[in-house]
Amino acid sequence: MLSRIAENLYWLGRYIERAENTARLLDVNYYAVAEAPVEGIAPGWWGRILRALEVENLEPTEETVVQWLAFDLQNPSSIRSCVWRVRENARTTRFYLNLEIWEQVNRLHNQCYHNTEQVMAQESLHEYCVTVREASHQIMGIAEVTLPRDLGFYFMRLGRYLERSDNMLRVLQAYIGGGEMSREAEIQNHFNRSLLRSVGALEAYRKVHHNTLELPRIGEFLLLNSGFPRSVRFSVDGLKRAAEAVRRHSDGVGKEAVRKVGKLSATLEYLENANQVFKKRDPDLEELLEELADIHAELSRVYFGY
Repeated sequence: MLSRIAENLYWLGRYIERAENTARLLDVNYYAVAEAPVEGIAPGWWGRILRALEVENLEPTEETVVQWLAFDLQNPSSIRSCVWRVRENARTTRFYLNLEIWEQVNRLHNQCYHNTEQVMAQESLHEYCVTVREASHQIMGIAEVTLPRDLGFYFMRLGRYLERSDNMLRVLQAYIGGGEMSREAEIQNHFNRSLLRSVGALEAYRKVHHNTLELPRIGEFLLLNSGFPRSVRFSVDGLKRAAEAVRRHSDGVGKEAVRKVGKLSATLEYLENANQVFKKRDPDLEELLEELADIHAELSRVYFGY
């Protein structure tokens, strides 16, 4: 496989995952601020969202944040930008995909790239975000059940799991690392529910901890739970399997990338609890993010260095 094609498939997986993650985050928090039990919390609330996405010099107001995260093409990680990049990467790798995936990608592009100025005017942000989320599920679901298990499939998986791990760590860094939202129980519970909903984890968390919405338990669940598909540990384990599969299909090339992913997977496996990250800071979330960045750099060096 050409390095250019491998890289495009990798970024196809990353951008479709990034579009879904941003859509979830924006949809849940837009309505969480509107339904908050008290007024005046919007700046602090939106400020945390911006920190999760490492956005600086942007006013934490509803209009500004929604425009930046959803529609602004100057933001390479906005939903609209991601949708465009998903289609471009799919177009250049059309030979490795299939008709069903290509149709879904085009449908997403037609629905969510054009005429976005009407979304807020028609108060249809929720529908817009749901469309993106469902399209992500359809595209990746079709890939899971129709694509052969070859290099193309595993490069898409590499991108998907690396992006999901990175996103969850950034969300935890902004939400959990920032401490409690409020001393008032009603506000804090509203904040905790919104955090879980923004990563699709509310029902899964309640099956484990029932109705105990405590921030340390939420952090531990989202970081270390091995059975929840969006936790950091689950995602890194998926990343490890994908990296090993790519190496097998590449005549053993990529040993160092597999080693780095394995090291991160072992770190998460042997953490006794999330307090080692959120309180003791050994290792802290920034170090875990740096390890992911190092893994991305190694993958780029080995496989995409054309």
